Amino acid sequence: MAALTNAHIQFSSGDDGKDFNTLLTATVRDSDGQTAARISNTFGEFTSGANAGPFDLIILNKSPRESLAGSGELTIRIDPIGGFGHDTWRFGFALVLHFDDDSALTASGDGIVLDQDQREQTFAIA
Repeated sequence: MAALTNAHIQFSSGDDGKDFNTLLTATVRDSDGQTAARISNTFGEFTSGANAGPFDLIILNKSPRESLAGSGELTIRIDPIGGFGHDTWRFGFALVLHFDDDSALTASGDGIVLDQDQREQTFAIA
């Protein structure tokens, strides 16, 4: 079975970027709910209309490809910190998971909106 070796994610902000002090967390979970990879940081400001990344996720569990393909998921979460805890971020993303047999899985999305009221969304990994 092919095991997860590395993962990276890139973001593309739309007409409303991410504030410099909003915490961003991306978590990959396998079909058993185990956290396979994760990254969490403020990363600074993501300006409107600009790309950010790619950022390398930390591999926490070398999950097999079979437990991520079609049944794994990516959760993207923001936690606004500054001001009054308000931030609206409109964005897209591209996630790539690499395995030790040189195969890869991806997840992507566009037109996503997260804010202080809806802090996270979850996406399927193909």
